Amino acid sequence: MKKSSLIQMIKIISSNFIGNFGSQVFSFGVGLFILKETGSALSFGLTILISPIVSLILTPFIGYLVDNFNRKWIVLLAQFCSTLSMLILFILFNFSNLNLYAEIITLLIILSICEKSLSVAFTSSIRSLVSDKDIQKTNSYLQVSSSLSMILAPVLGSVLFALQNFSTFILTIMLTEACSLILNIFINFKFNKITVNDKEKEKGVKKESIWCSFRSSIQYIKGKPLIIFVISIASFVNLFITSVFVGLPYVNIHIFQMNNIQYGFVEAGIAVGIFLAGIILGMKEDSKDPIRNLQMGIVGISMLIILLSVPFFTHLSNTWITIYYTLINVLIGSIATVINVPIMVILHKTIDEQFKGRVFSIFLTSVQVFNPLGILIFGILFEKISPTIIFIAVGCGILLIINLLNLSLLKSKRSTLLEKGTV
Repeated sequence: MKKSSLIQMIKIISSNFIGNFGSQVFSFGVGLFILKETGSALSFGLTILISPIVSLILTPFIGYLVDNFNRKWIVLLAQFCSTLSMLILFILFNFSNLNLYAEIITLLIILSICEKSLSVAFTSSIRSLVSDKDIQKTNSYLQVSSSLSMILAPVLGSVLFALQNFSTFILTIMLTEACSLILNIFINFKFNKITVNDKEKEKGVKKESIWCSFRSSIQYIKGKPLIIFVISIASFVNLFITSVFVGLPYVNIHIFQMNNIQYGFVEAGIAVGIFLAGIILGMKEDSKDPIRNLQMGIVGISMLIILLSVPFFTHLSNTWITIYYTLINVLIGSIATVINVPIMVILHKTIDEQFKGRVFSIFLTSVQVFNPLGILIFGILFEKISPTIIFIAVGCGILLIINLLNLSLLKSKRSTLLEKGTV
C-alpha cells in the first residue's frame, strides 16, 4: 500500500509539474508575442484578466460538473482539449495569413476553461488519489512542483521564445500538454477506498439543477465554520500579499535603484522559499493540529511584511538591502507554503465528498479573483502613499483579520470542529 501510494504521488506530481510548466511557459511566451506584435499594454493586460474572469463566470458550472461526473474523465477531457487547441493554433499560425490576435484570445479563453476544470477536478480528488496519511506530503510536493515551474518557466520561456519562431514554440508547449495527458491516463482516481465508499453512498441521490446545486453548496459552506474560516483566510491573505508582489519591485527599482542582478536575486527569493519549505513539509508526518500551523504561519507573514519597511529607517547600501530583501522573500515563500499546505489538508479532510467539486471551485475562484483586485488596489496605493506606511498597515491588517476570524472560530468550539472534522 505504501509503495502504491508513493507511485501515485510520483505520477501526480510529475503530471502537475509538466502541465504547470507548459502553461506558465506558454503564458510567458504569449505575453511577449502580443507585446511585440501589438505594442499595446491594454492588449497584454487583457490576456492577464482572462483567467480570473473565466474562473468567476464558470464557478457554479464547473463545481456541478466535478461533483456529478467522473473526475478522471473531466481531467482527461480538459487536458485533451488543451492539447487539441494548441494543435489548431499551430495549424492556423502556419497556414493562415490573418492577424491571429483574436484566435490567441479565443485560445486563452479555452485554455482557462480547461485549466479551471482540470484544477478543480484534480484538487477535489486528492484524497481519492493517495492514502490519508500522504495528503500533507502530496500537497507539499505539489508546492515544490509549482515553485520549480515558477523558477524555470520564465528562464526557459525566454530562451525558447528567442531561439524558436512562434509556431515551433506552440508545438513545444503542445508536447508538454500531451505528456501530461498521458501521465493522467495512468493515475488511479479510486486509489483511496474510503472516498470510493463515500461516493457509492451518493448513488441514488436525486440530482439538482446547476443553480440549485450551487445554492446548496453555499448553504453547506455557511453551515461549516471551519471551511468559512479557511476560505476567508486564504482570500484575505491572497489579497494582502499582492502588496509584496506589487510593492517590492516598485521599491527596489524606483527607490533603491537596484540593478537587474540584484532585482533578480530578490525576486527569486520567494520561489526558493516555497521550494525549501515544500521539501521539508513533504518529509514530515501530518500535523496533528493544522489549524494552529495555519494561524502561526499567518502571524509570521504579517510580521515579515511589516519588516519590509525596515530599510527605509536605515542607511544600508544597495548590497545589504538586496541581501535583506532576498532573505525576507525566502521566509515569505517558506511561510506561504506553511500556510497553503494546512489549508489544503483541512479542506480535503473536512469537506464531504459530494460537495468537494463545488466547494473547491468556490475556494479556488475566491482566491484567484483577489489577485487582480489586489494588484489594482496596491498599484494605485504605491503611487500615492509611502511604501513604509503601506507595508506596516498591511501587516497590521492581516494580524487584525486573523484575530477576528479566530474569535469567530472559537465561538464555534474549535476543539469540537477538530474532532468532528477529523482534521
